[in-house]
Amino acid sequence: MHKKIFISLLIIFISLNISNVSQSMNNINISKINEDKISEVLINNINNKDLNISVENIDIFEESIDIGEKYSCYGVLTINIENKGIYDIELSNIDIYPYQGENPTKYFVKTSDDNIDGLIGTIRSNSNIKAKVGIALYNKTETIRLDLRSIEYINK
Repeated sequence: MHKKIFISLLIIFISLNISNVSQSMNNINISKINEDKISEVLINNINNKDLNISVENIDIFEESIDIGEKYSCYGVLTINIENKGIYDIELSNIDIYPYQGENPTKYFVKTSDDNIDGLIGTIRSNSNIKAKVGIALYNKTETIRLDLRSIEYINK
């Protein structure tokens, strides 16, 4: 009986640790790139020494957007993703959870007009790619935070 309980607790513990959520945050001062835009974007890199994710640019559009909820504007973030490891990484296994200030907001893709393709495809070993992601915004002044979570560690 104790062996079954121990094995069950061990499986739960391992499952929680595999979720791969990072606690470290990198400040990226976007105001140097885009004056008069949102002053900074916070992004946490996935707890993976082989993967480095950084925001290179942000474009703010003052058009309202409705994605199940009405937002006053939206931003398109250009993200650089670098794979320093020896294995390929599937980008669709990375989930994006955006926040503006303390409020959760929504991430979207739009492939028809703006080529906001999101995180799709595979990034090869020792290479980098640029991806565009859309973020619905409540306003154009508060800080954006991206919480990135990996649902699968590395494709071998």
